[in-house]
Amino acid sequence: MNTPEMYCCGELLVDLIRESSGKWFSGEASIIPHPGGAPANVAVGLSRLGLSTGFIGRTGSDAFGHALRNYLQSAGVETSFLIQDPDHQTRLALVGIDAQGERHFEFYGDTPADSAISVTDCDFNALTHSRIIHFGSLPLTNPFSRDTMKKWQKSVSENNILVSFDPNYRASLWDSDEEARTVLSTFACQSDIVKISLDEGGFLTGHSTPETIAEYFLEFRPQFIAVTLEKEGCYLSSSIAGGVTVPGFEINAIDTTGCGDAFVAGMLYSLGQENRLLKHLTTEDLRSAGEFANAMVAIVASRSGGMRSIPNLVEVRKFLKKAITSKRTKTPKYFRY
Repeated sequence: MNTPEMYCCGELLVDLIRESSGKWFSGEASIIPHPGGAPANVAVGLSRLGLSTGFIGRTGSDAFGHALRNYLQSAGVETSFLIQDPDHQTRLALVGIDAQGERHFEFYGDTPADSAISVTDCDFNALTHSRIIHFGSLPLTNPFSRDTMKKWQKSVSENNILVSFDPNYRASLWDSDEEARTVLSTFACQSDIVKISLDEGGFLTGHSTPETIAEYFLEFRPQFIAVTLEKEGCYLSSSIAGGVTVPGFEINAIDTTGCGDAFVAGMLYSLGQENRLLKHLTTEDLRSAGEFANAMVAIVASRSGGMRSIPNLVEVRKFLKKAITSKRTKTPKYFRY
């Protein structure tokens, strides 16, 4: 096979999204299954933007797992390294949406399939033509899959492929805050590209501003940091160009599921358009990447359904073209991504 230029690695799961607020067991509450998982969302986003993309991970060999594989393939994502595990079930996440479009997660299953990923599932020495591998974080919550993820990260770096990482902190999946802080911050510090929310940045670094959070990570391996700022947009910083704040767009937020992953897809797509990638980025490159990623977020937040709501390149360009002719403002809805 031809090696995709980008791969996403980690969790592929089912979001059971509660789409109406009726009482449980009354027949009024509606729960709809949607394909999800942060790195899987990124993979679909990159594919819809026109990049050749593959996914590395595990689902169960169950009805959900087969449906997820089929969905990725229909979205143009290469799945040769997606293992369907007969001994572990596909991870499920119950997602509630409040009046502001903000989501709340509950995860089911102590040892889902993505916690059983093994070093032998993928040979990163065969992916030397890929430019970026983006890692999700849920397999890091389990000691076995954590060890696999660390070895994979090391292998990717040794093959001169850029490592991208989103901590995507979910407190309920960790044994303690201390464990989460240590594992996630270490993985981030050994990556090349890091996307992190302001709250997560504060949790991992002890700093409270996007500038100081970015400075903290840039002292280590990372060369590019994106700090998402909820209604304020994002702050992007590189070891070459310095930092810039890019405001968001005015939207009517319906469902913020997948917004952070859409941001990552937009960010990686924009960086990938520069053949230089992280070398010699200018302030204008950062601003352009932030605007494109913020547009991805705005479109996804105005739709329902996480992965299904991720736009294609034509939609993003149309959104940006319309935005140029209208007044730019901060997003009126408060949401995290």
